[in-house]
Amino acid sequence: IAAPVSGGNRRACQNQNGVNLSVTVGAGLTAQWYDALSGGTLLQDQSLTFAPPTTTVGITTYYVQAIDPLNGCFSLRIPVIFEVQPNPNASDVSLEKCDDNTDGIINFDLSLANPLLISGGGFTFSYYLTLADAQSEVNPLSTNYTNTSNNQVVFAVVKNANGCRDIAQVTLIT
Repeated sequence: IAAPVSGGNRRACQNQNGVNLSVTVGAGLTAQWYDALSGGTLLQDQSLTFAPPTTTVGITTYYVQAIDPLNGCFSLRIPVIFEVQPNPNASDVSLEKCDDNTDGIINFDLSLANPLLISGGGFTFSYYLTLADAQSEVNPLSTNYTNTSNNQVVFAVVKNANGCRDIAQVTLIT
């Protein structure tokens, strides 16, 4: 039996959902996913895809073989490499600005929160009015933002060079 053809090695961010490894096999065949080149633990049976866990950062090699479900004959196993990359670890922060007319409304430069959210370089930052917008990364705010109330909370998405992200709160204090 011919070995499966890998859909490619994959990467994911820690705790990312919906990431699958995949293979194609010959007509009438299916696939079995293992944690070892020979022997080992069967992780997924009779499936062309496998959703590996993303809880632990690191590189894991999975092995997959084609199998004929009618007679049990199987191919050699091929490796498929899966890398889980770390998320940045942003902190909730506050920006404070003196409100000269005491109405609680003032213009903030949200980019001033960037070095407070996380230390180091190589990060990109975007800001959102709601957590839902931040999670979906839609409707970003301008970094030149006028708050709507004292102690208003906006949400910062911090991404590292791998595209992995964390979301933190930025409280705007006037």
